[in-house]
Amino acid sequence: MINLVSTTLIQRPVKQVFDFISTAGNDVQWQDGALASSQLTLNPIGLGTLFSSLRYFMGRRLQGKFEVTEYEPNKKYGFKSLSGPIQTQTLYIFEIHQDSTHGYCKVRKRG
Repeated sequence: MINLVSTTLIQRPVKQVFDFISTAGNDVQWQDGALASSQLTLNPIGLGTLFSSLRYFMGRRLQGKFEVTEYEPNKKYGFKSLSGPIQTQTLYIFEIHQDSTHGYCKVRKRG
């Protein structure tokens, strides 16, 4: 099993960071290798929301489908892969740090 953890300090309010990160269409603006990403379900984002992602990884184009598994506005955003060659579970945790956002990202390869 592979586990990756990273942290960063973003000089923006928590709500602004959370809203940006949890909007699938923004992935291409901040994730290396992201080519396209879009929400598949019509309801506002929350538990069970589905989205797809197309990315370039290790010289290949990979398409995956994902489901939101944790959604607590301005605090937690998590999802798991439902398809694609790599099964992962990702969790972002957001904390207020003075006038900024301290963000944690945990990625776990499943299976």
